[in-house]
Formats: sequence, structure tokens, C-alpha cells
Amino acid sequence: MFKGDVWSFTVEPLSHALASVIATASSFYSADMGPEKTIDGSGLDVNDAHSTQATDMWLSHPGDTDRWIQYEFALPQKLDKMWVWNSNQSTEYLMHLGAKDVAIETSIDRVSWTPLADAPEFASASSSPEYTCNTVVDFKGVVAKYVKLHLQTGYGLSEVRFFAIPVHAADPELADGSTTDRLGITLRWRSGRDADAHEVVLSSDRADLEDGSAVPTPVWDNTFSPTGLDYDTTYYWRINEIHDAEIPARYAGPIWSFTTPPYVLVDDFESYRDMDFEEIWHTWEDGYKKNDNGSIVGDGNIGDTTVVHQNSGQSMPLYYDNTSAAISEATRTFDSAEGMDWSRGSLQTLVLYVHGDPGNTGGQLYVKINGFKVPFNGNPAALFRPFWTQWNVELDAVTTDLSHIRTLTIGVENAGAQGVVYVDDIRVYRQAPAGLPQDPGAKNLVAHYPMEGDAQDNSGNGNHGTPIGNPLFGPGMTGMAVDFDGFDDRIELGTLDIVGSGITLAAWLNPVTYVYDDTRVISKATSVNTKDHWWMLSTEGRDHVLRFRLKTAGGGTTTLVATDSEGVPTGEWTHAAATWDGNTMRIYQNLQEIASTTKVGTAVAVDPAVAVMIGNQPFGAGDKHWRGLIDEMRIYNRRLSEAELCYIALE
Repeated sequence: MFKGDVWSFTVEPLSHALASVIATASSFYSADMGPEKTIDGSGLDVNDAHSTQATDMWLSHPGDTDRWIQYEFALPQKLDKMWVWNSNQSTEYLMHLGAKDVAIETSIDRVSWTPLADAPEFASASSSPEYTCNTVVDFKGVVAKYVKLHLQTGYGLSEVRFFAIPVHAADPELADGSTTDRLGITLRWRSGRDADAHEVVLSSDRADLEDGSAVPTPVWDNTFSPTGLDYDTTYYWRINEIHDAEIPARYAGPIWSFTTPPYVLVDDFESYRDMDFEEIWHTWEDGYKKNDNGSIVGDGNIGDTTVVHQNSGQSMPLYYDNTSAAISEATRTFDSAEGMDWSRGSLQTLVLYVHGDPGNTGGQLYVKINGFKVPFNGNPAALFRPFWTQWNVELDAVTTDLSHIRTLTIGVENAGAQGVVYVDDIRVYRQAPAGLPQDPGAKNLVAHYPMEGDAQDNSGNGNHGTPIGNPLFGPGMTGMAVDFDGFDDRIELGTLDIVGSGITLAAWLNPVTYVYDDTRVISKATSVNTKDHWWMLSTEGRDHVLRFRLKTAGGGTTTLVATDSEGVPTGEWTHAAATWDGNTMRIYQNLQEIASTTKVGTAVAVDPAVAVMIGNQPFGAGDKHWRGLIDEMRIYNRRLSEAELCYIALE
């Protein structure tokens, strides 16, 4: 015989202290001596000894002839006991303010009250800071949501603490308020003490649980796997603990919640590495060494790490060449025999993010789902714009078995098309996120200069420009663009006041070179004699980063510089925008917000003799000339959203 070590364990206590309690009273002596002082722990030290500070206690008003204090719990509780710290002011031994003869009542609904039999006399406090609880009231397992103490003698208390037998479900394993990573989940909880069975109540409408209209599902253990969940939905659930031989026989627990994921991830292109079987082309089969497919995916074995959507690490570049092949496409085949299931959870929309390139020539984007072809339904210009565009494919128009998605293909067709399109964050949504281009219309449009061989305003407001010097017009991002020589070319727009609390300046820029470190895209001065700008979009410094300057009535001048950006490169088209909504200034480069700052104020009309200038500053001898192309200049008397900026950038 070999004796082992002696081990030990301790069982949980019969009852646990309640944390969520609300206290009200018939009166209080002063605002800092209210009934909440009896349940907030004020005055207690780490050893549960209570101070003698009067404002750490509840004291009823001396004129109150029907003195009571009431406690409310979040749920009906099976009460075990109550600890009492009596009024413990330093003068208690003389004043005798503490409660002594107390009648106690309990209630479930605050309508019917039941007296507690054999309630003890409350012991006096010691008038010292070492005073600890010296009265314990035995509730004998009575079930109550409310407890009321009627003070027959005495005027106040220091602290009370209620202990209840844990008959409610607790500790949900899907933490309250959490978001799941899938629909196939299992709910777990800690059972209430001595529960014979359980009921799960679940609904996407919290009111169904609160008013009792949701139908409970009986279960025999403390796990439950719900079916029929939708994506992007918050669900509320509660456990009813069943006690067959008790009254009451059912304890309804607290209401918890969880949210299902907003989408099914198809591919975010983050996992591809330069390792065997982990290359991007190993998953996305392209046209390498195929005569009928002109595509190549990836930069080598991995994705592109510079052109990425939002905070992504890499995207998939799809290089297409339809000069010898009719199509260029890449296909992902899903591994399992069943493929992906897009029929569950009320999924509605396949979403892809695509990024074009101005150097692309021709092409029509499309996807195939199990071979079913869906052409790109957005603006065709997205294939030629250097920013991300959200592409929505509505699944109700796809004729295939959505419960067995085996292949997904992304391709570009049209003979002779060449270039590259970047793809990122392919997801399937129940409700696609906002982000599609939104037409801003003519609302608050002050001026629009398409630069189609002239400086005419296309907004209908008659704010036509006057070319100064000899600016030429050449190929633009759309149609034609004005071409400034960097010496004396500019376009004068007249006064063009912007009044109110909003502004948007937007244009396509293609600088040939930078004559100056500080160059003007568009600007307006504050007056003829003051060399300051009321509003201005320009580039600054040797890196030629975008700068937005704005002056407001009562708000002074604020200059926002996109110091962390890479600047506006020469020899290629860049979309630049500056917006202000009365509170925040923002700068966008190729639709990505690259700088922002707080700016509160109001724009007002200024010196009518001051003109707005495109391509130079509007005062003095011009030394801030733009050298290169500017196209599609727009001015709004409000802030455009990112979706609206996307719309005008695609036009």
C-alpha cells in the first residue's frame, strides 16, 4: 500500500451576493445621504468594516413618519439571507439613528406583499471605523424581486448585502454581446442550482423575450445548437430553469445576445505565401501555358502588397492579355465535395472589390459562379481607374445550386484587351455594405469644368472660366483635359463664393513635372490686398503631397497637409479631393482618406473683386503654377460622401 498525498477541494457556498440591486426610499435627509448608499459599498474597506462618515450612509428625513427603504433585483431571486450594517455615525452611541425594530416584506410584482416571519431586531452599530456586519436576516429561500424594510424605530442604515441561491442560468459560453464566426454554433451555460430541465428562448427581436411571445424549446442538458440563423443578425436568448417540485417551477434567466457574422468570407488573399502549395496560383488557376487563357495571377507566388483594399495585407493582381486568347480568367475550385453553401443564412449578394489601372486597354469584367456568367454591372470606367470599386453580384439572378458552390471564376474578355485588375475581399453578404457609387446629382453643385477643349461650366450655373496665357487641351482622364505650361497658364473663374458649412473640391490631376514645390490646383484669396487663401487645394513640399487650406468666419485659417501620403506622382492620373462639412476637413487621394482635422466654422462671401483660379494662385505675380493636366474639376457647396466621390471619379 502506498499512501498518496492529501488533496482538498471546497464546494461553492450555498448562496452568492447579489451585485445588481436598486434602492429607493420614502425619504432621505440630504442628496448625499440617499438610499443608494446602502448598496454601493461606500464606506466599506477591504475587511468589510464601515466608516463613520455620515455621507457613506442612508438617513431618512426626520419629518418622515412612514420610513421605509426598498430593494429591487434584476430578476426574482431565491433569497437566502441579508447582512446588515446599521447606521454608524461617530455619534451613534448618543443619537441612536440606526434602525432597530424593522418589519420586512417581500414581493414578486410589487402588488402583493408577504411579511417575513421572525425578522430579528437590528443590532446597533459601534460608532467606530472597525464596525462590521452584526445582523443577519434569514429569508429561508423565499422567492422575491422586491424587499421592503419598514423602520418602526430608527432612521437609517449604512449598508445591506443580499445573498441568493443561484437558481438562474449563468455564465453563457457565447459571451453576452459577442459576434460569432459562423452560423453553426452551440450555446452553453451554467445551469441553475438543482434544475430538472431547461428551456431555451431565442429570437431576433428582444421584445419577443420581454413580453413572453417567443416559444421556448425544451432541452435536457445545458447545451443548445440553434438552426435557421441568418447572417448579420443579432439574436437574443434566455434560459428558463425548470424545477418540477418547487413553486415557482420556472426561473426565467437574464437576456443575453450574440450577433452572427456579417458575411461569408470567400477569399481575402491574406494566406498566400511563397511556399509549396501555398502560392496564389496554386489556389487560383490562371492561364499559364494555356493558349486559350491569357491570364496570370499574383506577383510571383504571392499577391500584391501595395494595391490593397482598406487594411488588407495583399490583393490578387490578375494580368490579362486578350491579344492572342479570347479570354483571361482565373478560377478557384473549393476543396470539399460539397463546395461552399451560399443558400444558408439568407445570403443575397456576392461582393468583390476591384481596382483598375489607367494603363489598361479595353476589357469587360465578369464572374462565373459554377460556370454561370455574370458581367460586371458597374461603370465600365472602373477597369481604368486607380482605386477600389465595390462590385455587387445579386445571387437571386444566378441560376445555379447555391448550396453547392464548386467554382468561382474572375475574368476579363474582349479581343485585344490588355492590362491588370486587382481583386480583394471576396465575400457573400445577407445585406451588402453601402459603398456603391452614389450619384450626388446637382445638389449644391457650384461649378463643373469637364475641360472638353474649353473652360465652360457644365453645372448650369454659368460660372464659366476664362483661360489666361495660352493653356492647351490634350487627352484627359475622360475626353480632354486642360494642359498648363507651368509658366503663365491659368483659368480664372470669377468670384465663385461658397457660403455655408460645406465644401468639396475635386479633380483629376496628371502633373508633367513640378516647377515649384508649392503648386496650386484651385484657390481663392481672402481679398485683393491680403495674400491669404479663403480656400485652396494644392500640393506642397518636395514630396508634392496634397494640401487643403480653409478659412472660416470666426474660425481662422486651417491648413491640412497629407504628410503621411506618397504625394501626387508625375506622369499618371490621380484623383484628388478636399471636403469640409462644417466640422471636419478631409483630403482624399484616389478615394482613400489620407488626412483629416477638426475645423468648425462657417464660410461667408468675401471680397467680390477676388477671383478663383485654377492652375495658379489668384493674387500677385503668379509663382505657384501647375505644370501638367487637370480634368473634371468640380466645386460643391457641401461635403460629398466617399460614395459620391466614387461616382464623380468614375464619370
